[in-house]
Amino acid sequence: DLQLQNVKIIVADISVIEMEASYDRIFSIEMFEPMKNYEDLLKKISKWLKEDSFLFIHHFCHKAFAYHF
Repeated sequence: DLQLQNVKIIVADISVIEMEASYDRIFSIEMFEPMKNYEDLLKKISKWLKEDSFLFIHHFCHKAFAYHF
């Protein structure tokens, strides 16, 4: 345990979660794969980011079995 004081892990349904907080960094791990409407999804996430902040997206796919959006 690194005992980090400035990290908050949130596990939630992205389609219903609403947050008031503003974040410097947001990491999305394996959340984008089943999504279809990236534009709306990114608009929603962008509301949670402070100015000059970053969104990191971890996107799993396989070259032979890519998702078809």
